[in-house]
Amino acid sequence: KSELLKHLKRAENLNLQALSLLPPSCPTDLAVVHNHLAVILEHLGQLDPALGHWREAIRFFEDAEDHLSAAGMKMNVALALRRSQRQRDAFAYAQAAARTYAKLRPCATNEVKRAEELVLSLQEELNSIS
Repeated sequence: KSELLKHLKRAENLNLQALSLLPPSCPTDLAVVHNHLAVILEHLGQLDPALGHWREAIRFFEDAEDHLSAAGMKMNVALALRRSQRQRDAFAYAQAAARTYAKLRPCATNEVKRAEELVLSLQEELNSIS
């Protein structure tokens, strides 16, 4: 486990370094690095900082008009929030992903289905909590 932690921390540092080197004119590259940082931080048990990086990834993908990738980031956030038992927040992100994917039909038909299934599943979980 300490070996994994060491690798995750190194990956975090390298991605932070990459982030500092990328110019604002490269939104897709910035989005990818922010996504990497989010995944690393989630694995390190730091969900709130990870969420900040996912939000930045979404923003940069939207700036680059890569709506498919932005929707994918929203799904990542929804799934991470679900794993952390934050169903209400996960539900909001899953709905946002489903809306974005729906605008991309027919190219994103499978993604729409996956997002809608997640929305329904989270709705059931929320109903059982209430």
